[in-house]
Amino acid sequence: MYYAVLGGLNFDENPGSTFGENQHSGGPPQPFNTHAAHRLESLPIWLASSAKWAFVLYWVCWLANLENLTMATPRTPDKKPTRPSTGVAKSHIGTNGIGAWPDDLALFMRLDPIAQSREIRTGLESNIIGRVAAEVLKTSVQSLLGYLRIPSSTVTRKLAAGERLSSGESDRVSRVILVHAHATDVFESRDIAAQWMQASHAELGGESPVAMLDTQTGYDAVQRILQRIEYGVGV
Repeated sequence: MYYAVLGGLNFDENPGSTFGENQHSGGPPQPFNTHAAHRLESLPIWLASSAKWAFVLYWVCWLANLENLTMATPRTPDKKPTRPSTGVAKSHIGTNGIGAWPDDLALFMRLDPIAQSREIRTGLESNIIGRVAAEVLKTSVQSLLGYLRIPSSTVTRKLAAGERLSSGESDRVSRVILVHAHATDVFESRDIAAQWMQASHAELGGESPVAMLDTQTGYDAVQRILQRIEYGVGV
C-alpha cells in the first residue's frame, strides 16, 4: 500500500531492521534502511515533478479541446454592415450616398436641415436624377435636367463612372424633393403636387415652379407661394 501511495517508497521487509517491526518486538527504534531513506529524500522532488507534468497535461488537454471547438464552429470574419444591393442602384459603385437605395428619398426628408446640408455638400448619387424624375415629378430625365439647367452629358458621364453629383447639382435636385414634399402637404396629393410644380405660374413670370429651383431665390419664391396657399392667402 505504501508503495502505491508514495510512488515506489517501501520499507525493508526484514523485521529486525524496520521501525515498525522493532516497535512491535519491544526493541529500540531503528532508522529506515538506506534504500527507504533515499526514497523519502527524493519524495518532494518527485511530487514537484508530478505536479509540473500534471499542470502541463491539464493545459495540453484544454488547448486541444479549444482547438476542437474552434474547428467545429469556424469564426467568420467581421464585415461592415451594408445595405442590400437592388436593381435601382445599378450605376452605384460603392459610395452609398443618398439616392443609391430605394428608401433614400424618404430618408432624405426625415433628416434634419443640418444633416441634409451635409449630404448635399458630400454629393447625392448621380442616379437620383432618374429617380426624382420618375418617382417625384412623373416626367422624363431630360425634362428634369432642362428644368434644373444641368447638362445631360455631365450626368451621363457621372452615371457611367459611378460618380456623385457636385454639391451645386445636388442642391438643385434636393430643392425638387423638398418643394414636392411641401406641395404634397398643401394639396394632399403627390400627383397634384407634381402637376402643380410643372405648370406655369403667373407670379413666377409664366415659369413653372420646378423651373425656378436652379437658384436659391427661385426656390424661396416657390416656397412663399406654397405658404400662402397653405394659409389661405390669395395668390
